[in-house]
Amino acid sequence: MNKNIIKLRILIVDDIDMMRVLVTQYLIKNDDVVIVGEACDGEEALKKAQECSPDVILMDMSLPDTSGVAIARKIKAILPKVCIYLCSAYPVDEYRELGMNSFADGFIQKSSLKLELLSMIKKELCRRKIVNT
Repeated sequence: MNKNIIKLRILIVDDIDMMRVLVTQYLIKNDDVVIVGEACDGEEALKKAQECSPDVILMDMSLPDTSGVAIARKIKAILPKVCIYLCSAYPVDEYRELGMNSFADGFIQKSSLKLELLSMIKKELCRRKIVNT
């Protein structure tokens, strides 16, 4: 058994309770992931990011008190190594460009969430294995 197993520490940020529950339920089935916290708005996301030191933040583009883009900038200023994936229920083209130019490391469309989460997990695990070798 490998004692150096890398687990992604994930913070989930979404103002819709059911969305956070669904994402958490899906992610906890993956042995490579641990959920370190949840937040429902930008202010709480900033606080939890500092408290939990996640590797990855899954953040909704539209939060009640700010945009995901605005809070991503603030978090990246404090935690530059955290990877932030912005999520939206709306078509990705415009948001993807906006998100990528706003300190996001990726963009996930909610309509294909399961597939894109799996891809994100593989990508981030690979990135961490390379960094840690």
